[in-house]
Amino acid sequence: MGMPNGSRKRATRRGICFDYNWRMTSFTHLFEPLRIRGCTLNNRIMSSGHDTTLPVDGTVNAELVAYQEARARGGVGLIVLQVSGVHETARYTNHVLMATDDSSIAGYRSVAEAVHRHGTVLFGQLFHPGREIAEADGGLLSVAYAPSSVPNERFHVMPRPLKRAMIEAIVHGYGDAARRMQAAGLDGVEIVHHLVAVISLTLCAIASMLTSSEAQWEGLQHEDA
Repeated sequence: MGMPNGSRKRATRRGICFDYNWRMTSFTHLFEPLRIRGCTLNNRIMSSGHDTTLPVDGTVNAELVAYQEARARGGVGLIVLQVSGVHETARYTNHVLMATDDSSIAGYRSVAEAVHRHGTVLFGQLFHPGREIAEADGGLLSVAYAPSSVPNERFHVMPRPLKRAMIEAIVHGYGDAARRMQAAGLDGVEIVHHLVAVISLTLCAIASMLTSSEAQWEGLQHEDA
C-alpha cells in the first residue's frame, strides 16, 4: 500500500525501525488451506487457547459462545478453546471449563455449532494443573495434587502427592473428556503439556521426587496412559 507523493510510513520503537509499506512476502501461504488429520482449515490463522474468564460454573455459557463465534465470523481458520479440566482436582480457578461429566457436552456442542457456521475448525484443550492451583470458589485455596509434595512458588501451594487410584482416575479423565468433546462435535483436542501441567511435573526432576521404580508402581509410565 502506497503513501501520498511516494512517501513511506515508518515507525521507530525501542530503536528498531519498522517499514509498514514492506510487503509481507514471508506470509505467502497464510490464506491457503491446511490439512490436519481429518480437518481442513480454510487458512493458517489460529486463535490459540487462552483463558477468557467468561465461564462462571465450569460450563460453556452464552458469553463464551459469542466470544468465539466473533473470531470465527472474522475468518479465523482454527480456534482452540481455553483449557478444560479432566478431573475434579483440575479446578485451578473459579472460571475454568470442566469436561468431567456428560452434562458438559451440550455447552461444547453450542460453541462447536456456532463456529462451524462460519467454516472454522474447533479444538479443545485437555488439562490438569497439578500443583498450579490459583483459587477456588469463595476465594479459598483448593487442595492441589502433584507427583510429589514439592511446593509451588507461584501460588505458594504445597500439593499432596498423587496416589495410584487418583492417577488412574486422571488418566481415564483425559480419555473421557476427549470422548465428550468428540460427541459434542469438536474437531480435535490438544493435551496441555507445559511446565506446570501434571504430565510435565511427573517428568520434572525439580517437581517430582519419584524414583524410576516408584514411578512405575504409581502407574506413571507412558504405557499405562
